Amino acid sequence: MTTPLQAVWRGAQAVLHARRMLLVFWLCTLAFALAIVLPLGAWMYEDLGHSLYAQRMLDNFDLQWLLEALLETGWRPLVMFPALLAAVTLGYVLLGTFLAGGAIAVFASQDGLYRPGLFYEGCGRNFGRLLRLALISWLFYGVVLGLEVGLKALGKFIWGHGMEEYPLVIFGWFRTGLTILLLLLVNMLFDYAKIRLVVEDSRRSWRAAFAAVNLVFRNFGRTSSTYSTVAAGAVALALACHAAAGPLQSSQALAMALLLVLQQTFILGRIGVKLLFFAGQLEIYRDIAAAPAVLETESESQSGAGALDVGEEPENLV
Repeated sequence: MTTPLQAVWRGAQAVLHARRMLLVFWLCTLAFALAIVLPLGAWMYEDLGHSLYAQRMLDNFDLQWLLEALLETGWRPLVMFPALLAAVTLGYVLLGTFLAGGAIAVFASQDGLYRPGLFYEGCGRNFGRLLRLALISWLFYGVVLGLEVGLKALGKFIWGHGMEEYPLVIFGWFRTGLTILLLLLVNMLFDYAKIRLVVEDSRRSWRAAFAAVNLVFRNFGRTSSTYSTVAAGAVALALACHAAAGPLQSSQALAMALLLVLQQTFILGRIGVKLLFFAGQLEIYRDIAAAPAVLETESESQSGAGALDVGEEPENLV
């Protein structure tokens, strides 16, 4: 039986063996980020490039400039912001869904090595089914957020008119913690659903979602421990990069260059953690899925042996 630590270790080895895929993810993420940042940078340069005020923006973003620029443009950027945010969110979801199919296909292959043909075939082949699964996951996330809103209203109803505020504050901490845990649980469930769709080459997204729920809760200790181990690594990476970025907060060229390198290193690390979630959980999925097959094979072997013994008895008697 594969333990969570073994699954994470094997998953880390799989990610290292497919490190060229990590570069593909990084380039796609960088291109997506540039498509968002460059228009904003062009707008800022057009407004500030003729003055020394641009140097101040490098030291610290100035909210006063943003408000004045919005007033000057008639608040048009602010009106367009919801549409831009929706487009960015949708584009990021589509990009992540497209790449996830190829990544899982690579990890699920016999050797686990990155091959462009296998990766891009997996991206295209699995995009539709994973997109349907993503739409289903939004229903689950919506239920969790709806529960959070309901608990918030319940807290205000019970303690909102009291003289003491601390019960409502404590309940708010509980509500926030519960919401985060449930969101992480939904994310874990749909990771296994994605793995099932790709490994079994299935198009039944609803069945994969409910099968993932069954798999996770029947093996909650192993699945949650694997997910928690990788998540702890993600938190450690974020804290380490945050601590390293503190001394580099300066407008000097060297500090800015080092900060840029650190930021890109952090992005690469985050992508690696994302791939590790897939690779580690795939190890657990394989082990759990193989267990019934082994038991069935042993049962058939014993049945066959029993049938042979029964068939041989008349011959021995004769």
